[in-house]
Amino acid sequence: MTMFLAELVFLVELALFTSGLILFYKARKEASGLLKFASIILILGSVGTAACTGYYSFKYYKQGVFDSDRPCPHKRFEQMDGDITHHYYYEGADIEKKLGDVYHENPRD
Repeated sequence: MTMFLAELVFLVELALFTSGLILFYKARKEASGLLKFASIILILGSVGTAACTGYYSFKYYKQGVFDSDRPCPHKRFEQMDGDITHHYYYEGADIEKKLGDVYHENPRD
């Protein structure tokens, strides 16, 4: 799923790059400075975002994110160790005291 999203984003960036090249050709043909400037911004922006997509795709590939069909392959609740107090309290908190909004009646639930 995550690989599909990365490919989809790259295809959009490729379409933007192609439209920037077409706009650049049209700007040179009509001698329009504003169109030329817009096409350069479009080309540079699409190249920059494609580089960013490529970097993070490679980074996520090395982390093994693309090996799962889930968008965020974190541990499921069944695979956790059973201690879910980290959802209610910050790390290092004294869970026996009331912490305002994050207080839970049974902190070991």
